[in-house]
Amino acid sequence: MMGIMQAELQQKRQWVSKERFIEGLSVVSMLPGATVVQLGIFLGYARSRNLIVAESNGDCLSEFEIGADGLLTSRRRFAHIGEPDGICLDREGAVWVGAFKEDVVVRVDRDGNITDRIPLPGRGVACALGGEDGRTLFCISAQTTHEALRRGDRARESI
Repeated sequence: MMGIMQAELQQKRQWVSKERFIEGLSVVSMLPGATVVQLGIFLGYARSRNLIVAESNGDCLSEFEIGADGLLTSRRRFAHIGEPDGICLDREGAVWVGAFKEDVVVRVDRDGNITDRIPLPGRGVACALGGEDGRTLFCISAQTTHEALRRGDRARESI
């Protein structure tokens, strides 16, 4: 996954330099959690000094500024979505987000307007943009409920 991120974000899109990509990979390798998630956060910081978060329990998307000291400031809620889950940004800076409660993936501009809504065969879990031109939307949904997840039941996944 790191190789794909480097090829797409550093080499193809040139969002960050090779040195900055390697610096990010070095830093996030020391952090707990999924390295690919941490690297995505670092690269977003390196590019824009902002962090967008899907607040599942708050039913919203929020944007924070990341200070030079690493502290998050200037929280701005800009979209209300039924239990947002996985997100990705498109070239225009809009956010694609899986909506667990709504069984959809939606595209939200930075003013909070929903511009696209794609129904899914289950709970909206995650999405990513890829393909040759970086404009193909890949979505993951799961046919499950919170109660089933709490019981430890396995979700039936669909793509």
